[in-house]
Amino acid sequence: MYDAGLATLDENGNYQSNIGDVAEAVSKMDMSEEWFRDMFGRSGDYGARQFFVDSELDGMMQMEE
Repeated sequence: MYDAGLATLDENGNYQSNIGDVAEAVSKMDMSEEWFRDMFGRSGDYGARQFFVDSELDGMMQMEE
């Protein structure tokens, strides 16, 4: 089993991602950033909520939505 340290399993059996830097995560997962962002973007189709924040301002704007 491969563990890149990018997610944890909580007490309810739900995964929590802990990706601080997308460039570092794509390097660990050996994939392109485009594929990585698309994969997480599609996770919303299955009930997951993912946000990519490229700056502090971007994060603040996403919080307001």
